[in-house]
Amino acid sequence: MSENIAAGGARGHSRCHVHAYEDAVVVDVHCRLEQEGEERGFLMCDVDAKFYVDVVVTGSLAKHLCFDLCAALHIECYGRDDPRAIRPQTKEFDCRFVGETITFEFDIPAGTLCDPDPSEPGDADCGLLCCFAATVTSRTKCGDPGHISCVCKGPCVGIHKNPA
Repeated sequence: MSENIAAGGARGHSRCHVHAYEDAVVVDVHCRLEQEGEERGFLMCDVDAKFYVDVVVTGSLAKHLCFDLCAALHIECYGRDDPRAIRPQTKEFDCRFVGETITFEFDIPAGTLCDPDPSEPGDADCGLLCCFAATVTSRTKCGDPGHISCVCKGPCVGIHKNPA
């Protein structure tokens, strides 16, 4: 392409557009709820639980990217007020993590989803229903919003006090 070559000059210029591949960046997000080391379809609200968000970034352009991943856990309960928000987590992503699972682990302390005073009757005595969801977004190294914005609709589970 001779139009970008300046004869006798010290500089040249060219601009090319990179067409995105269909699989340029693929983000898979899986989430799960565990209590006492097992995946559960219900929770005992007076026992600690954990919510895991597994993120895998792949695609033909993923190895060229460097950004921060941010995961946030959202809990919506029916039958009572929603619990206090759990702090989001951020992890750095660079080309070393392409195709690798990046796991975010959220602690749900005992009492988060039921009345703190076990001697008082409350919502969890009859049972609640709480739905879990995680959002995964990205932020550039300059602090601007990134190109990733995903949601993992997790389980909706029954919440009960431990009968023991």
